[in-house]
Amino acid sequence: MRTARYKYLNEKNGATEVLDSGLRVIDVLGWYEVGETPEAIAEDFSLPLAAVFEALAYANEYPEEIAAIRDRDAAALKRIGFEMNKRLSGRAVGSALS
Repeated sequence: MRTARYKYLNEKNGATEVLDSGLRVIDVLGWYEVGETPEAIAEDFSLPLAAVFEALAYANEYPEEIAAIRDRDAAALKRIGFEMNKRLSGRAVGSALS
């Protein structure tokens, strides 16, 4: 278990999460990558600042896990988009909105 040495992280449903928040490490990293400061992330999600730094350190230490989760998430979004297009194809624009 990779998270054993981290105070604020645990593994759940195939991803590493910030303990008791439902927020995945990849989500913390994503907010950081778009310019949010660790302090802002901690405040926005009611997390200890140390939890945000642990999440960022974990992401840095295990880039292959982060890449695999990004690939999995992208594939899921693609499947959802395909299903939505399939369900909406053939409908008039107005009926798709109702």
